[in-house]
Formats: sequence, C-alpha cells, structure tokens
Amino acid sequence: RPSSKRYNFNNKEDKVKYCIDWMKKQTFLELFKTSPFYERCRKFQISGAKFEFDLEAVAQHYEFISDYIDITTNLNTALFFAYTYKDDNGAYHPIQDFSKYEPTIYHADLVDIYEKYQHKLKIIGFQALMRPYTQRAMALDVTSDEDYKQAFRKIPMPKDPVLEIGRAHV
Repeated sequence: RPSSKRYNFNNKEDKVKYCIDWMKKQTFLELFKTSPFYERCRKFQISGAKFEFDLEAVAQHYEFISDYIDITTNLNTALFFAYTYKDDNGAYHPIQDFSKYEPTIYHADLVDIYEKYQHKLKIIGFQALMRPYTQRAMALDVTSDEDYKQAFRKIPMPKDPVLEIGRAHV
C-alpha cells in the first residue's frame, strides 16, 4: 500500500498528519528544484531529448508520502527491506524479534506488470540520484483504484536474522 493511503481520513489527527506530510514533501520538492544538481541535470540531452526528473519518484525514494509502490529488480534490495524495520526516527534496523515482524517479499513477473500496467509503471532508477539507482528502482503509480495486488505473489521469508544467499549475507 502506498504511503499516501496509510492515513485514516475519518481520524482528525491523521488528517492533520497527512497535511503536514504533504507540506513537507512539497517543501522538499521546491528546495530540490532550486538545487544546482537539479538545474545541471535538466540541461542533459541525448539526441535532442532532455532529461526530466520524476519528482514524485524522487520524493518516494526519500521517504516522503506518495502514490507510488516501490518495485526493485534487485534481490538484495528486496531482502534488505524484508528483513529490516524502521524506528520512529526513520532509521532502519535488522529484525531480531520475529514475533513482531514477518519478513515478506511480494514477487511479480515484470513482463506481466509492464503488459497490464505500462501506463502506471515508472522506471525511476535513472533519476540521476544514487538511492534509486542503487536500488534498481521502479514504481507503480497507484493513484487509481485498479487492483494491483493480483499481479503480486506474497512470499513469506524464513524467520532468520542472518539469511545466506550464496556467499553474500544480507
């Protein structure tokens, strides 16, 4: 579920929190658009095509509210998010208490996603920012009421604090 849909609008406190979170995102985007980095990247051209940031994707990957659901093609990135939790300050920590958390990966065939939702699939790993690039990031824009869940298969992961994949530890 995208972060923008996690608010209970029947609750006054959630409405206020949503407004504050939305203002934080807008402030971030306005500041981002005034940065020399943004201006420099906007001048990039390849065969006459100019580079354009997907600002909603940038905000999504820097943990501001959005209507995007993160997707990655990188297994280690998926495992990182499956085996960590965020504290109240936004810092990620490895899961140690598996009675509170259930590591899960949601898997989908990228071809199916593209065929069914190509108008909503955003490739955001090319945003000239390290975080989305490193995560091999894509996203689905879920502003509409389409049923996106049908495209994904829920895969419960082992409740193990050290998951070994080949020679790499996650």
